[in-house]
Amino acid sequence: QPFAIAILFLCVFAHCPSTAIVPMNAVRSFWKGHPRKSEDLAKNANVLKDRLRQGGSKFCSYVDNAVHKIKGAADNVVIPMFHSACGRLSESSIVYGCRLHWLTFRSNHPAFSELLCSTVCGTSVFLGILHCSQVYMVAKKISTWTSRTRPASIIGCATIALAGACAGQASYGVSACLRPYTRSMGGAGPGRLLPGSVHSRTPLDLLSDACLALALYRLGLGALFRNLAPADLTRPGPFAREWVLTNGENYANSGQRMRVGRIGWRRGCHSCGARLPSGLLEWGRSWICDHQPPNKLVSMGEEQRFYPHCLSCSQTQSAVLRFLRPPLLAHYPSLESAAVSLFSSCKPGALWDRLPDRIMGLFSPRPPIEPRDLPPLPPRAPP
Repeated sequence: QPFAIAILFLCVFAHCPSTAIVPMNAVRSFWKGHPRKSEDLAKNANVLKDRLRQGGSKFCSYVDNAVHKIKGAADNVVIPMFHSACGRLSESSIVYGCRLHWLTFRSNHPAFSELLCSTVCGTSVFLGILHCSQVYMVAKKISTWTSRTRPASIIGCATIALAGACAGQASYGVSACLRPYTRSMGGAGPGRLLPGSVHSRTPLDLLSDACLALALYRLGLGALFRNLAPADLTRPGPFAREWVLTNGENYANSGQRMRVGRIGWRRGCHSCGARLPSGLLEWGRSWICDHQPPNKLVSMGEEQRFYPHCLSCSQTQSAVLRFLRPPLLAHYPSLESAAVSLFSSCKPGALWDRLPDRIMGLFSPRPPIEPRDLPPLPPRAPP
């Protein structure tokens, strides 16, 4: 009763303070008529307050001790181990040799090394955005066969535009960082033109990168935006461009297996796009003939086809059909996506900046870096 009356009083007073006179009088009369209950309630409230205060202080002390222990372990164990590992790695002959080879290559071909670095960075950004888009569509259960309001095509178009803009920006950023060193290593001789400075980027450049990526992907290469979505293992995948007719639910005969194998070596797995049927470790396996639609899902009178399937996708498909798992699978980037990523990383604007370097012979070999030009290795500690 006391708590109910208090809650009612607070609610009414919060809604309309002028109507709080009646519950206030009721509370006063209750406290006057039950003095012992009021004293017991006050004692219990004080005890509860003390317990909460003690529990909060203990919890704070536990947290402080845990943080102190973690910080001490990091300062005394983790950070020294990391520094020692980095020191040993820098002292190793492999790292020293790789550094020597890279500096020699950078000195001999300054402009080409800059182009190589910017292209690798832009391509990595492009393919990373494609992978993030596939992860998002797997979480939202969107595949290449999702037809409601065409979400796969819309998300695929937005992904290509965003990846093209980000890849171009990453490429230009790397070029801007390396261009001063390229100019200093190029030298100035007769008939030699040093590479110019990278112009500053504007929103119009980002828009042009996105439009160029979309135009090349859809118009130039004829690829579909929905093929960027994850593959549905119960339907033909995004790489399903050639097939072999089946004999119903029966497995493929020798002639059908031979034709499916030819398609597999030419097109890859129709679900994930893998170019090897069982990875790099097992070369002796052949492509698996995949019924599409699967025998467990085919309806009466529906036509079935054989598509090449790799071992991993076949095992995943069997688990999907047996245990009713989600049939979506993220696949490798297609050849069209790889071509657009390379184009976005070294597009005409970036190549135009480096065109004078090609014309004026900046790729001519430079004197190699001698080992004496590198800092000496620190002495090894005795075992």
